Amino acid sequence: INDLLFEKDMTRKALAIEIGVSPSSVSRYLNMKTDMDIYVLSKISFVLDVELDWLLTGKTKAFSDSLVSA
Repeated sequence: INDLLFEKDMTRKALAIEIGVSPSSVSRYLNMKTDMDIYVLSKISFVLDVELDWLLTGKTKAFSDSLVSA
């Protein structure tokens, strides 16, 4: 997720605003101090335009079809 934020020139604070959580929550998620629930993962998937399966497993394609076809 950190790499995707860098690629999209997005800060953790901006991600927090987009998904409706505090910046400290995003920091805890990304530093693996707390688990993300499926609702948060789904919002991150939408905001970063990546497949939810990829966020969960890292084993499917990262980018959604909208990015692949662009």
